Amino acid sequence: MKRLSEMENALRKASGQVDRANAAVRRLENENAEIRAEMEASKLSASESVTTCLEVAKREKKCLKRLLAWEKQKGKLQEEIGEEKEKISELQQQLARIKQDQKEAEVKVKQELKAKEAALAQVDEERLAKEAAEAGNKRKLEALRLKIEIDFQRHKDDLQRLEQELSRLKSSGQSTEMPLPSNALTKGISGGAKPQGETIAKLLRELDNLENSAEKRSQLR
Repeated sequence: MKRLSEMENALRKASGQVDRANAAVRRLENENAEIRAEMEASKLSASESVTTCLEVAKREKKCLKRLLAWEKQKGKLQEEIGEEKEKISELQQQLARIKQDQKEAEVKVKQELKAKEAALAQVDEERLAKEAAEAGNKRKLEALRLKIEIDFQRHKDDLQRLEQELSRLKSSGQSTEMPLPSNALTKGISGGAKPQGETIAKLLRELDNLENSAEKRSQLR
């Protein structure tokens, strides 16, 4: 905009110079007409006397010199007018290019603003989706933890019940003197407890995986 203002000032200055040159040319033309009128008047009055004729000749010679000087000055002013017109034309072209560049820059800025707004909207959308996913994972994690606690307590109760049953059977066997193979009962109990232990281990692994996934998401965030 500063460059545009400077060019407009230069354009007004050049236009003012052209106007002044045109005024000078008109002034010279008026003086030339006056001189020619004076020459005609001098020629008419030359017949009155030789002295008057000589004076008129001197005046005519002086006027011719002045006319020649004015013609030279007129030519110079016309050259300056031509140069100023060329400068005005160049300034107008530069002004048009600057305006075009300004329009292109405005369009580019608008496009960049639209792209930035779209990127921000996408970031907000991804953030909301991530928050929703984290909330869902937290709910799943809490449900899984609750399930593990319930299963663990149930398996613990089962184990206690089996131990009590084993103790009762041992007491009953000793009282009837019909001993049972202790390894068989232990094997049955351990065989029934093994799938329960595997289930608990599997649930614990899933819980660790969910916790690790939640930690990685929080670090990436």
